[in-house]
Amino acid sequence: KKNDEIIGGILSPVTPGINVYEWYIFGLDKKYKNLYPSVVATWAAIKYSTENSYKFFDFMGLGVPEKEYGVREFKKRFGGELVNYGRYSKRNYNFLYKFVEVGYNTYRWLNKI
Repeated sequence: KKNDEIIGGILSPVTPGINVYEWYIFGLDKKYKNLYPSVVATWAAIKYSTENSYKFFDFMGLGVPEKEYGVREFKKRFGGELVNYGRYSKRNYNFLYKFVEVGYNTYRWLNKI
């Protein structure tokens, strides 16, 4: 807070005793450049995780490694080990998934014409 105005915050759910996750972060960084609200919010969650003996603080992804991604650069500045376990998806109805995927791609293709 700054003068009773909320200028930054973080949504960090936890796995009790194991992980603190950075799901969403916001900050009025342009308006309060010298206060770094996004950085302070992230540090608050990291501090919480260490003070409460959590094993890991998880930034929840750094994007596709080959693509430039400003959020990755922001997160890397905090240090720590960078890991990439890949991306996962589960399809319960494979035929229906393929059907919808073909329909969606056709729709996108037709809208380009």
